[in-house]
Amino acid sequence: MLEKNGYTKEVDLVVYQIQIPDPIPEFYMKIYERAIRLNHGLHVLEFTSRRKVKPYIHPVLHLLNETFTEIFGFIPFTEAEMDDFANRYLFLINPRFIKVVVNSQNEVLAFVIGMSHIGEGIQKAKGYLFPFGIFQIFASARKSKQLNLLLGGINPEYRGKGLDVLMGVRMLKSATALGKTTIDSHLELENNTMVRAEMEKLGGRVYKRFRVFGKVLN
Repeated sequence: MLEKNGYTKEVDLVVYQIQIPDPIPEFYMKIYERAIRLNHGLHVLEFTSRRKVKPYIHPVLHLLNETFTEIFGFIPFTEAEMDDFANRYLFLINPRFIKVVVNSQNEVLAFVIGMSHIGEGIQKAKGYLFPFGIFQIFASARKSKQLNLLLGGINPEYRGKGLDVLMGVRMLKSATALGKTTIDSHLELENNTMVRAEMEKLGGRVYKRFRVFGKVLN
C-alpha cells in the first residue's frame, strides 16, 4: 500500500533476541579479561540506587548527543529535555541495569542502559499510571524474564577497545542475578555492522524488523 502511494524504503531497523547464557561463554570472558588489561585506569560504574545515578544523567546524555550524530533521524537532547527524560523514565529503570565507564577524572566514556520489559503491566494498566497502574507496571517489571536494552554509546576515541564487552559482561551478570533469561536489543540500524556483530556473537537472532519509508513531496 505504501509503495503504491509513492513511498520507498529509507532504512530498515532490526531487533535481536538473545538468550542470556549462564554461564557466560568462555570466549566472551577472555575478551572481557583482555579488555580489562588494555583499559587500565578505566572503571565500570554500577549502581544500586537512583540517587547515585542522577549525577551521571547529563554527562551520559551529552555523550549520547556526541555519539549519535550519524544515527538516522536522531535529534540531540537539549538541557531541558535531559531533565525531562530523567523525570519521565528514571523511576522506571532498575539502577542495576545502568552501566557507565569512566576514566580517572570521572569523565563518562561509555554507557549502556537497560530496562525490564513492562509491556504486560502497561496493558493491564490500560495506559494509566494512577491510581493503581504504577503498581501493575512495577509488578510486571519484577516478574518479566526479558531485559530491553534502551540506549548505549561509546566515545569515538575509545571505540574498538573493548568497552562494549566490559559493560556487556556486567549487564549479563546483573540480568542473570535478577532472573532475566532473554534480552531485546532494541532498534539497530541494518547497516550498523559493529553492533550487529556483537549481538550475533552472543547468539542473537533477528526477530523483529521495522522499515522507515520516505516520499519526496513536490
